[in-house]
Amino acid sequence: MQCQNSNYKKNELLTKNLNESVWVQKVTEECYNSITFTRTDSIQIYSCEIGEKYYGTYKISNDTLICQITKAEFDYEFPENSRHRLKPYKTKILYSNSELTELNEQKSKYVRK
Repeated sequence: MQCQNSNYKKNELLTKNLNESVWVQKVTEECYNSITFTRTDSIQIYSCEIGEKYYGTYKISNDTLICQITKAEFDYEFPENSRHRLKPYKTKILYSNSELTELNEQKSKYVRK
């Protein structure tokens, strides 16, 4: 019971830290990718290289955010079955030492803005 209670408090603290926050990753001098947490379970990812926002939800498991990205900013411009529409995907982001690290090939790191 103590372990579950400890994880719950850790998740609650992380949720409060993320709520209404913006995290950035410098790509070039004029280009920053960002992750924005707009509500308790909503996430927006901006890719400056592509110039598009992606939207989804997340849940917390210990120090890891499990994100389900479900739509892209310009999906509405394409027919439902178009190859140009975003295919929903999952990604994981690790929270450690006040930074976020995408658990992908690039291991992209974000700091709070």
